Amino acid sequence: MTSRGRERGGAGVQVRVRMGVRMDVRMRVCVRVLAVLVLLAGASCAYYNTFHTARTYFRDAEVQYEASGQEHPAPGVLDLYAKSIERSQKVITSYPNSKWVDDARLLTGQAYLRREEYEKAQSTFDELIEKHPESKLIPDAVFGIGLCQLGRGDWEDAQGTLSRLLSDNPEYKRRGDVMYRLAENAAKRRDYRTAVAGYTGLLAEKEAKGLDLARIHRARGEAYLALEIPDSALIDFEVATSLSNVPEKRYEAKLLAGESLEKLGRNEEAFALYAQLEREMPGPKELPRTLLRQGRALNALGRHPDALAVYARVITDFPASTFAAEAQYQTALTEEIYLEDLDAAKESYGKVRDISPGSEFATLADERKQSIDLYGQYRTEMAEGGEEEKKAAAALMVAEVALFRLRKIDEAIAAYEAIERDYPQSMVAPKAAYAVAWIQEHEKGDSLAALASYERVFSLYPDTEFGVDAGVRSGRLSADSLSIYRGRVLRLRAVADSLSEVSRAQAEAARMDSLVAAGGIDSLVAAGVIDSLVAAGVIDSLAAGGIDSLAAGGIDSLAASQLDSLAAAGSDTLRPAPMPRPMPPGVLAPPGTAPPESRAPVPRPPETMPPEVMPPEVMPPDTAPPATSPPDTARGSLSPPE
Repeated sequence: MTSRGRERGGAGVQVRVRMGVRMDVRMRVCVRVLAVLVLLAGASCAYYNTFHTARTYFRDAEVQYEASGQEHPAPGVLDLYAKSIERSQKVITSYPNSKWVDDARLLTGQAYLRREEYEKAQSTFDELIEKHPESKLIPDAVFGIGLCQLGRGDWEDAQGTLSRLLSDNPEYKRRGDVMYRLAENAAKRRDYRTAVAGYTGLLAEKEAKGLDLARIHRARGEAYLALEIPDSALIDFEVATSLSNVPEKRYEAKLLAGESLEKLGRNEEAFALYAQLEREMPGPKELPRTLLRQGRALNALGRHPDALAVYARVITDFPASTFAAEAQYQTALTEEIYLEDLDAAKESYGKVRDISPGSEFATLADERKQSIDLYGQYRTEMAEGGEEEKKAAAALMVAEVALFRLRKIDEAIAAYEAIERDYPQSMVAPKAAYAVAWIQEHEKGDSLAALASYERVFSLYPDTEFGVDAGVRSGRLSADSLSIYRGRVLRLRAVADSLSEVSRAQAEAARMDSLVAAGGIDSLVAAGVIDSLVAAGVIDSLAAGGIDSLAAGGIDSLAASQLDSLAAAGSDTLRPAPMPRPMPPGVLAPPGTAPPESRAPVPRPPETMPPEVMPPEVMPPDTAPPATSPPDTARGSLSPPE
């Protein structure tokens, strides 16, 4: 090889060596960069995988909750929501700067909401709004706050929150859900007409697509039932039944359809539907409810022995349960109302507490048992001799117990009419006559008969509170007549109190004179008379006006001047005589006030009737007390963030 070739070969080796070094350096740099990228990717995958796991737990819980058809999540479903919260909190604490933090906070709040931990849920939604003001999830957080308010029963706050959400976000993706919640909120506030309008508007909107239409129809049907429009309710419940794919929800819709049929008086159809439900129940736990409905329908059909047999079956097959307590209570009602066997009813009422001492039916049974005792007691007093006024008062108590406690409407009307017929001059006669008119209006729904009765009360008793109120209700007097009348009565009572005070002052003055004449002022001090007069304020008034001036003017002149001023201010027909006791507030619609939409527990009015006979709230015999389950405010679509 020539020297030139050797030189070229050496140069090539040097070039290759230099190239190898450069490639090695570049490789090392690439490896390091790749390692950094892998680490970054690993961290990103770590917090994403954590959030993905949290979201998976939430979605699994939602699927199981919806499939169960239950009002509240089962324990296993609650555990899934808890695991979702745990994973979401890990994203928030371990990766506070990740892009999934606001999603994790929203998911945490939604899981707390499903667990009905409303304070924690709202606090989480508030944190999302405060710490992520630019997040696209803020409308979802506001919606969550509204649901928390609904869950706590803060109806007014929820109404404001949800209404603002729609006005601030007209294109909100869950607008239909919000509209449903607004209608539901109206129903919770017992504004059923607004609720019906809300559900109807939602069904007509495009936002209804993708929602649970069966649920919307059922909710509107329940509002119609509350408004006493059972025909419209029945249509909605039938639609809800046809749309529902969940057996439990179909069962509930059919049960409500049966209730609508009962309210329409179609009891044969109602019983047939309940019999069908017994064959098609989604599970054995629905059997006692179905049987109780059958018993109610059988009683409405006049098949009382069959109804008693059904109730006995519930008591035997479900002992020591609330269902058994209700069946025993319904047994007693059947004996009392339909069979009119009060002794048997008292015995059956006594057994309710033995079955379930803490149930609401035990309390109701005790009240009705007491009512039967009172009913018998007052009837005995009526039969006994004595003053006419006392017998009239006892007769009034019989009528009150029959109406408010025993719910014997026709018997109550007959009792009130008998009072006016047998004791026309008694203090309670005007009240009895007014009660008949009130029952015709509010219990019977017979406006023509009620109008005629109110006019009669006004014509017969124009100078009583009941007569004045009847005049207002019949259109014979202006609406302010009752308040004017009450004001005059108050002034008359004030005059009576003034006269009584003057008489007392004169008596004390005479006593002082006799004591002074007997032993001087020292005896007055010793007897404590002066101290008592000073404490009562009599000494000062006597000193200011003088006992002698009072005696000179005379009590009669004072009474005359006061009564003359009253007569100048109003009707000459008013008499300063003791007035009949007013109707119990909230029961026989106190004069001048509108009757309540639905009966509520009756407050104890002053100076009306003895406390022991105040009519408590008692369900009509053909209905069971309403279930007191928590409001269904958490159920609905709470889709996790995508």
